[in-house]
Amino acid sequence: MTERKRTLWPLGILLVIALGIVLIVISIRISSKQSIDTDRTFNLKRIELDEKINAIMQQQNAFESLYNVRISTIGDRMNAVIMKNPYYVTPVPRDTPEKEGLLQSKDNVITIYVEKKKDSNNIQDMLIESVGLEFVRLDQGEKEVSVLTIPMEKSEENTYSTKTFSLPMQGYYQARFKIDVKNATQDKEIPVYFYHWVFNKQDSHL
Repeated sequence: MTERKRTLWPLGILLVIALGIVLIVISIRISSKQSIDTDRTFNLKRIELDEKINAIMQQQNAFESLYNVRISTIGDRMNAVIMKNPYYVTPVPRDTPEKEGLLQSKDNVITIYVEKKKDSNNIQDMLIESVGLEFVRLDQGEKEVSVLTIPMEKSEENTYSTKTFSLPMQGYYQARFKIDVKNATQDKEIPVYFYHWVFNKQDSHL
């Protein structure tokens, strides 16, 4: 009788399967470690971002507890509108303003008035270092945001105005004001922000 030849292929298949299982286990352990590291990094970044947002909100609230910031497009201090900070920004208005908040095709001047609140019990003053203004508009057709920077200068005590300017297109623009301030106990400047909608009216023949 002839001896049967031994075949090694079942053993080879078992080795391949075992190797595959080992590789799968290793890959799972590596991916789980990476996901833990990624989650940890994400959480740290989120905490850091939350801390920055809270610091900005504290600065904004401290300033608004002392001051109102009013805006006028017609130089009317008595009827100037109190601006809101960007955390309470409103949608684009539907109606066109008649006087206040209306810009013309040329020779526009915007003035802001920083007024200390009469009912404020806080005796700590904040010094205004500078005021910046940007006009932001979303072009619905192109789906692009256009930004135009307009300089502002101090015209009177706690009063800041632009020089004459014009905007290129008709419609609503968001006027974004950045006010850099210092308080009496710190040398570091801190920014506070106020937004307001204005409507730019173009002449019909333009």
